[in-house]
Amino acid sequence: MRRALDVAFLLMGFTFTIAQTVLARELLVAFSGNELSIGLILGCWLLLEAVGSAWAGRLAPRLSPEPILYALLQVLLALILPLTVWLAFGVRNLVGVQPGEGIGLAPTALTSLLLLLPVGLVDGAMFSVGCHVLLGRGPRPAPRGEGSVPTISRVYALEAVGGIVGGFAFTWLLVQREPALTIALILSACNLWSAVSLLWRPRERVGRAARVLLAACAALLAATLAALSPGPNRWLNGQAYRWQWPGQDLTFYRDSPYGNVAVVRSGEQFTFFSNGVPVLTAPVPDVMYVEELVHLPLLWVERPRRALVLGGGLGGVVAELAKYGWERVDYAELDPALIAAVQANPTPLTEAELAYPALHLEVTDGRHLVRTRAAGVPLRADERYDLILMSVPYPSTLLLNRFYSREMFLLADALLADEGVLAFALPGSLNYLSPGQQALHRGVQATLEAVFPHVRAIPGENILWLASRGAPLEATPREDLIRRWEGRGIAARLLTVKHLEYKFLPAHEEWLARTLAAAPPAPPNTDLRPTGVLAGLSYWNEQFAPGLAPFFLGLARLPYGVLAAAALAVGLVLALVARRGTLGREGVAVAALALTGFGGMAADLLVIFAFQALRGYLYSHIGALVASFMGGLALGSMAMARWLGKGRVGAGRAFLLVEVALVGFWALLPGAFWVLARPFQPQWVATLVPVFLYGVNALAGFLVGLQFPAASGLLGASSRVAGALYAADLVGAFLGALLTAAVLVPAAGVLGTCGLVALLKAGSLGAVLLARRAG
Repeated sequence: MRRALDVAFLLMGFTFTIAQTVLARELLVAFSGNELSIGLILGCWLLLEAVGSAWAGRLAPRLSPEPILYALLQVLLALILPLTVWLAFGVRNLVGVQPGEGIGLAPTALTSLLLLLPVGLVDGAMFSVGCHVLLGRGPRPAPRGEGSVPTISRVYALEAVGGIVGGFAFTWLLVQREPALTIALILSACNLWSAVSLLWRPRERVGRAARVLLAACAALLAATLAALSPGPNRWLNGQAYRWQWPGQDLTFYRDSPYGNVAVVRSGEQFTFFSNGVPVLTAPVPDVMYVEELVHLPLLWVERPRRALVLGGGLGGVVAELAKYGWERVDYAELDPALIAAVQANPTPLTEAELAYPALHLEVTDGRHLVRTRAAGVPLRADERYDLILMSVPYPSTLLLNRFYSREMFLLADALLADEGVLAFALPGSLNYLSPGQQALHRGVQATLEAVFPHVRAIPGENILWLASRGAPLEATPREDLIRRWEGRGIAARLLTVKHLEYKFLPAHEEWLARTLAAAPPAPPNTDLRPTGVLAGLSYWNEQFAPGLAPFFLGLARLPYGVLAAAALAVGLVLALVARRGTLGREGVAVAALALTGFGGMAADLLVIFAFQALRGYLYSHIGALVASFMGGLALGSMAMARWLGKGRVGAGRAFLLVEVALVGFWALLPGAFWVLARPFQPQWVATLVPVFLYGVNALAGFLVGLQFPAASGLLGASSRVAGALYAADLVGAFLGALLTAAVLVPAAGVLGTCGLVALLKAGSLGAVLLARRAG
C-alpha cells in the first residue's frame, strides 16, 4: 500500500503540471492573450489550490485516514479534467466572443477562475488528504519538532518529482504528438488506474463503499481507454475543434511547440490564425498595407539586392518584393505549422510567393536569425541587407516586443548596408492618435533614435517607421520620392502618384511630429524593461476593454521609487509585528513562507518571461521550465527533510539560513539577467542562455523547497498544519503570479522586479531575526 501511495503522489505532481500547461496554452489561444496572461491563469489556479488545501486540511482530521479518501479525489479529478479542457475549447462561445476578437484581462481572469474552480480545488485538497492518509499509515509522529517532518515532506517531494517528469514529458513527448483533449484523457486514465491500485486489496476485507468505488473506477477506466482508441479519439477532437470555431469552415487545425494554427475559409478567401489572432489572408491580402510596407521604404534604396523579411511575408509582402530584381530575399517564419497551413490551403498568391526563385525560407525565429547573422560582424558589403522588413504585429506581447527593443535595433543596424533601411508599420491615423497609440509610437521613436541617426515616420492608417544609418530619410523632398516611383514603373493596385502626393504631404508629418512631441516622454524599449508591451496593452485595451487602458498608461508613469517604498513598507510592517510578538514565532514563519511562495512564483515567471524575451520559443519549453522549478523544489525538500531528520540542524536555524540564502539569490539575480540580455554575444554564450535559465529556475525551486520542511519542523506535522502551510505557500504564490504579471514586470521590468522581491525577502529576514530574539 505504501508503494501505491507513493505512485499516487508522484502522479499528482505529474498530472497537475501537465494539466496547468495544457490549460494555460488553450486559454491563451481562447483569449488571444499574451504571456502576462499566464500569470493571471496560474494565479487563479494557485488561489483555488490554496483554498482546497486549507479546506481539506481542516476537514481531513475528522475522517478516517483510509486510501479510499484519496482514491475518491482521483476519480473526481479523472471526471473533471477532460470536461475542463473541453470547456476551455469553447470558452469564447460561453462568453459570446467571436474568433479574432480580443478579451480584456479582467474577463480573462474571471473566466479562468470560474473554469478552473473544480480542478484547482481538487488539486489543493489532494495534497492535504494525501498527508492525512500517509500520516495514518505509519507510526504516529510527535506533535512538534523535527521528527515529524519527513512524512509531510515526502508528499511535498514526491509531488515535485512527479512535476519534473510531467514537465519534461509534456515538452519532449506529448505536445508534439497529442492534442489537448487526448492528453487530458491520458491523465484521467492514469489517475483511474492509480485509484484502482489503492482500492484493490484482495487479501483484506474492505467496506461496501470501497467495493462500489472500485467497480466505478474499473468502468470509467474502460470507458476512458475506449475514448482513447483511434476512431473515437479522432471524433472527440474534431468536435472540440468545431466547438472552438462555431459556424466556421475550419480547413486546418494544428498544435505545435510554438502555439496553435487554425485556418478558416470563407468562399475563396482563407484567414490564417496563430494563437487565435489573424495573421494572414489570401488570396486577397490587405493591399494598402503590403504595398506601402514594401514600396515606400524602397524609395530610399537605389539598387535593391538583398532583403530580409521577419514574419508575415506570405500573403502579399513577398509578392510585392518579387516586383524588384532581388539577388536574395531571406524570410524568417517561426512556426512550421503556419507554413504547413499555407501549403495545405494553396492560393495563386501564396503558391507564387513560395515559388519565387530569390526567396530563401528560414523556419526559425526572426530575432534568432538576426542575432545569429549579426554574430558574424563585421560583414562583407555583399552580405549586408539593403532592406529589413518587419511584418509583425505591434508589441502587445513579450514575443512581439523583442522585435521593437533597443537590442533588436542594434542587431538590425549591424546587418544593414550603409544606406540600408529598416521598416515596419504600426496602427495609426492621419488625424487622431489615442493615448495608447501615442505611447506606442512615442516609445518606438525613442528606441529608434537611441540607435539610428536617421528616423522618419510616414503617417497613415498604418504609420510607417523608417530607420537608417546612412540614408537621408528626413531630407529627401516629396518631389524626388515621387520621381523615383515613376521611374521604376512598378505595377501597383493602390499606390499611385496621387496617393503618394497625398501620403507625403508635409502637413501630415508636421501633425504627427507635434502630436508625439506633446505626448508624455517614453524611455527606450528594451528586452528586460519591456515598455513597449505596456504601450501595446494600453492600445489593445482601448479597443477591447477601455476601462483597463488608463491602468496600463498609469503603470508606464509609475515611479520605481513608489514600488520600492511599498515593498519596504511590507517588510517594515512584518518586522514591527515580529518585534511586538503579535504573531509569535510561528506566525512570522508562516508569513515568511508566504513571501517565499511569492518570490518562488515571481522567479518562475521572470525566467519564463526572460526566456520569451531572449529566445522567443516559450511554448515549446514552458513545460520543461516548470519541470526545472519542480525539480529544484523536490531536491530542496528532500535535502532539508534529511538534514532535519538526522539532527544536523534545528528547524529554526535552518529556516533562518534559507531566508539569508533567498535574499542573496534575489540580490544577485539582476546581474545574471543583465549579462544574458547583451545583444552581441559569442555563439557559445548564446547557446548556453536556455541552460542557464533552466538552472536559475531550478535554484529558485531548490531554495523554496528547503523552507517548507523547516516550517513544518517549527509548527509540527499534522494534516491540518500541512494544509495551512501549503495554503500559505500557495497564497503567496498566487499573489506573486498576479502582481508579477499584471503590475511588477510591466511597470519595473525584469531587473526592477528582482530588486523589489529582494526588498520583500530582506523584510521577512529581519522579521525572522526579531522573532527569534523575542522568542
